[in-house]
Amino acid sequence: MLFPTQRGWAEQARDGLSLEDILVAHLHALHVLHVTVPHTLQTEGTLDGLGVSGTFRTWREGENERDDETLGIRVERTLRIDGDEYVQNANGDVRVLRGLMARRQITEDFIDSGEFARHPEDDVLLGRGTLDDGRAVWRLRVTPPGGEPYGVALDARTWLVDEKSYPDGDAIATLDYDDYRVLDGALVPFEEVDSSGDHPFDLHLAVDKVDVNEPIDASVFAPFQSTVIEASAPI
Repeated sequence: MLFPTQRGWAEQARDGLSLEDILVAHLHALHVLHVTVPHTLQTEGTLDGLGVSGTFRTWREGENERDDETLGIRVERTLRIDGDEYVQNANGDVRVLRGLMARRQITEDFIDSGEFARHPEDDVLLGRGTLDDGRAVWRLRVTPPGGEPYGVALDARTWLVDEKSYPDGDAIATLDYDDYRVLDGALVPFEEVDSSGDHPFDLHLAVDKVDVNEPIDASVFAPFQSTVIEASAPI
């Protein structure tokens, strides 16, 4: 899919852009693409990584979100309801995400909603760069109130988010996006690569199906329950 570009922006990119120029270009690209916030959004697709394959499914309705991933024998689910986020791991244990994980989610929401482009006071322009796949980008550091600092790479041609990154232990975790499509106003990247910097262990996601503004059964957002094994005698 081709995305709108303006010759003026391209010419300025060669000479250097200000932070405000870049943020305006991002918002302009969303406007020209007629991107809107859908009432509900559901996606399904495939996962490939670590030598195995799997599937994923996501549900979004307002502030409620759920993500299910199955990769080989590993199953992980995350759920956000009423402002709290829960994760259920492969063992069936459920825990609430707090601290660092909660602050990362604040920044993720700030970026995904486009609010980072409306609040330049929370952004720092780091300069031009190039992703591993050769895409030219403008790099920003985004730190919303209460959130963790993230790197954001905006494509120098389409002005969409090509990459998000954040420190994860001794490494830098990256989430790269490609093949954006607009479906009934919803902007969806059909390809994603999640990496910890050790590329043989990268996780590749490919979207196969998207439903926009379709009803979501209330049971999807029901609170997770930890798996309990009842035994007839102490173990």
